[in-house]
Amino acid sequence: MKPLMKGIISVILLIISVLFTGNVTHGNFVGMEKHMDKRTIQATYQSFSGVLARKVNLRESDRLRFTYQGQEGLRALVRQGKDEVFIITNASELTIPQDGHYAITVEGTAKNGAFDLTWVITPAPKQNQS
Repeated sequence: MKPLMKGIISVILLIISVLFTGNVTHGNFVGMEKHMDKRTIQATYQSFSGVLARKVNLRESDRLRFTYQGQEGLRALVRQGKDEVFIITNASELTIPQDGHYAITVEGTAKNGAFDLTWVITPAPKQNQS
C-alpha cells in the first residue's frame, strides 16, 4: 500500500474513533496499557509522550469533581478548543463557565509510571420557567 493511502486511511480511522468514542490519543507511547471510558482515563507506561483526552459536552454551571494521581512531567487539564480552562489537581472541582465541547486531558512526557484521572459530572440545576 502506498504511503499516501496509508496516511489517508489513518486519518479516516482517527476521525471515526473520535466521532464514536469521544477518545483522542496522539503522541509516542511505549509499553502503554490504557483504560478510557466516560469518567476515567488511566494508563501505565514505560514511556509516555503525548496526549490522552476524553471529549465531553457540558453546559454552563455543570460541576465536575476530579481525582487525579500522576507522575511529574504530566498535567491533567480541561480544555475548550486549544484553550486551557482548568488545571486538574488531586481533589479539585470546576464549574463550567459556558456551554460547549470540552476535552479532559492528560498530557506531557514521563517514563516508567502510571496515572489515574476520574471525574463526576453534576448537571447544572434546571431553571424554572415562569
